[in-house]
Amino acid sequence: MLKINFAFVWLGVITLVVLLFPAIGMLLTNEVQWKIGDFIVMASLVFGFGSLFIFSSRKASNIQRVIIAILLAFTFSLVWAELAVGVI
Repeated sequence: MLKINFAFVWLGVITLVVLLFPAIGMLLTNEVQWKIGDFIVMASLVFGFGSLFIFSSRKASNIQRVIIAILLAFTFSLVWAELAVGVI
């Protein structure tokens, strides 16, 4: 029998909601110009980093979860900024 892990279902829903913002922005203004590749990369980033958090925090204490979340958020922001404007 297939066991559904609802943490990943919610992560998928959150990923779709995050991607709705630039999609709606593209409809409202010409300032937002994402291509299909941009949506794929952003979906991969959000779902990938979310999955890393879920897997790495399963057996962690609360303080370890906070540290993991901060480190992943920082890394996500750094990768996102690098892809967007080439910070490094």
